[in-house]
Amino acid sequence: HYFNLDEARDNVYLFNSAHERVDQVGWSQAAGSSWNRLPDGAGANNGWREDQIPLYPLAPSSNASNQSSINPTYIHEVQGAQHLSPFVNQRVDHVYGVVTVTDRRGFWMQTPDADVDASDATSEGIYVYVGSTPTVASGDEVLVTADVTEYYPGGYSTGNLSITELSNPSIIVLTQNNPLPSPTVLGDGGRIPPNQIIDNDSTGDVNNTPTFDPDEDGIDFYESVEGMRVQINDAVAVAPTNKYGEIVVVGDNGAHAGLRTYRGGIALRPDDPNPERIIIDDALVPDEPQVLPGDRFQEPIVGVMHYSYGNFKVLNPDPLPAVTSSGLGKEYAKPAYGQLTVATFNVENLDPGDGAAKFNDLAAIIVQHMRSPDIIGVEEVQDNNGPADDGTVDASVTFQTLIDAIQTAGGPLYEYRQINPENNADGGQPGANIRVGFLFRPDRVTFVDRPGGDATTPTDVQMIPGGPALTLSPGRVDPNNPAFNEDPNLGYEASRKSLAGEFIFQGYKVFVIVNHFKSKGGDDALFGRVQPPVQHTLAQRTAQAQAINDFADKILRLDPNANIVVVGDLNDFDFSNALTALKGDSLINLMERLPREDRYSFIYGGSSQDLDHILVSRNMNAHATRIDAVHVNAEFPVADRASDHDPVVATFDLPVWRFDGFAYRGMAGDESTPLAGVTLRLYGRNAGDAAPGEWYKEVTTGPGGYFNFHIIEPYDFDEFTLMATAPSGMVAVDVWSEDGVVTAPNTIQWTDPAPGAHNNKFWFDIPTPTPTPSPTPTPTRTWLPVFLAP
Repeated sequence: HYFNLDEARDNVYLFNSAHERVDQVGWSQAAGSSWNRLPDGAGANNGWREDQIPLYPLAPSSNASNQSSINPTYIHEVQGAQHLSPFVNQRVDHVYGVVTVTDRRGFWMQTPDADVDASDATSEGIYVYVGSTPTVASGDEVLVTADVTEYYPGGYSTGNLSITELSNPSIIVLTQNNPLPSPTVLGDGGRIPPNQIIDNDSTGDVNNTPTFDPDEDGIDFYESVEGMRVQINDAVAVAPTNKYGEIVVVGDNGAHAGLRTYRGGIALRPDDPNPERIIIDDALVPDEPQVLPGDRFQEPIVGVMHYSYGNFKVLNPDPLPAVTSSGLGKEYAKPAYGQLTVATFNVENLDPGDGAAKFNDLAAIIVQHMRSPDIIGVEEVQDNNGPADDGTVDASVTFQTLIDAIQTAGGPLYEYRQINPENNADGGQPGANIRVGFLFRPDRVTFVDRPGGDATTPTDVQMIPGGPALTLSPGRVDPNNPAFNEDPNLGYEASRKSLAGEFIFQGYKVFVIVNHFKSKGGDDALFGRVQPPVQHTLAQRTAQAQAINDFADKILRLDPNANIVVVGDLNDFDFSNALTALKGDSLINLMERLPREDRYSFIYGGSSQDLDHILVSRNMNAHATRIDAVHVNAEFPVADRASDHDPVVATFDLPVWRFDGFAYRGMAGDESTPLAGVTLRLYGRNAGDAAPGEWYKEVTTGPGGYFNFHIIEPYDFDEFTLMATAPSGMVAVDVWSEDGVVTAPNTIQWTDPAPGAHNNKFWFDIPTPTPTPSPTPTPTRTWLPVFLAP
């Protein structure tokens, strides 16, 4: 081989069999620093002798005579047992390793097996940033002299961890075609990743945390294999291949994983963010297979451990092994058999520009898999021209296109209600003006329209004959609350406003509120630099939740038995502070009825989680017979789903009979003074039973004078009797019934009443005292003198 020594610090090194540097020669322009010709007159074939002055200080090796020694720097020394290299911002000489993988900007190298240290905490792999396609190849044995840098993907402000790199490198290839260092098995037979804790030592920037605990903390575990070859045996997918070509797996067929879902995923829990999840990235090999939860890889997965976008990821340099399918199919909600069904469905930025295929797919889900619910709260409906930012806010074409697709798919006729937002005032994709709305079946329910609702006018609650009612239906709930609007002082962003609607189902009034709370975009990554991660968006979601809870409480103060259903994409988990605020003391989250293994509607980062919820008032909770998270989207790749969210459907078995009404004080017909403290009993009996019957329920009117009886149990009585008992000191004055028979001023009877609502009114008052007649005066005798004639 011929080569030139013609630049400063050009060197030739001599190593022994232990890879120890034992000699060097080099070139320099300085006098006395270069090799000199021997004075033997050999002409063009002059010999050379090595100068005794080293080019730069080197520690002599034990077996060198008068020459300088070269000792390699090992990767584990550069990496250290921490997140930042102890050599950061320094130049290190002769970092030794074998090239394992190359990419367009550099390569990974790893210490040969014979030279690794005894500590699992120090990584034996590192990335060398060249800036262009490297000239080295996998298997090259190299020495790299370079600057040690900590590279933050996307920039320091992203909160990402750094990647320890060698940059501005000078690379010497020693040998080629060497066997690659052995991969570290992540699982049985190697190192088992932590399966519950990401970090329990830090209180801020992990770079400042003195404790480095890869045995317990997932964030430290993966740092300790940064840049190294790793191997996952018996890998099983826990999520579908995502739109970025990433596949999330757990090793050993999930033997060391946390709670698995019924369908092959892994459930997010309050105390378990699933650090054992391993993301396989397609950065080196595009077109990764399209997998589903539960799919198994038939051979081990091998790649290098890297980091990007807030996660550690394995980059496989070769195509992934073949997959054994789990056979996962799409779910169907159970039939309702005439019961009321209410659903929530995020239709993922729906606009007419999406094309017929998406509308048809959504329609098929609604008709076939959701079984055409009576009421659907829909989220992420865009305006008629989607992201075109031209001032359009109307979404009538979007809604009607979906309704038409439902009918084409064999479903019933739906109608819709919604309120157009102000342009670009509700967040989401600029110009698209996403909003929430209602789809409902007029053959099953009646929407109570109370006009006047617009983008900024809030609906309220009023008491009318028949119970509480909305002032605007549909109407936005507290749309001017800072929780729903941009407020830099609070750190809030513009967000979708919640919408309330009033429905009648078989005579029963049902209030439905559909929501789409602030997204989690902007929160710290689970594997980010700040630990524990800060949920920057949580305060806004919690404030939104509190506003909706306050509105529900307004209704319940007028009628504690009101039927309220709160639905939507709430962008938070059932165990979150936001959901706790939304529930308060008055709402129950039906999603909590599902076992954790089935309690999810979304998959993020490989963890199955519940973002979509249905909450109800206590009375509706008593009637709720079922809640279904219908898994048709979240577990499937983009090409095989209509949205990134699963719909959720709740079923309610409302009472067969309902007897309600008001009690008033005053003369018959005077409804100005509701009366509290009236005790009412509803008796049920069959023919031949003694009147009024042994079975009864009892309620007492509150400050609004309202009462109702919901007959939940399937009683089969022939006759009902409603009797009212006046508060102390009052008497029954009069009674009115919509369809019952009045048998006394305080009693109403029904024989074989029809299912549904039966409205009534009672009047009571203090009896007017009967005037006491004045006693008849006792006649008095007046004795008059009598004068007799003589």
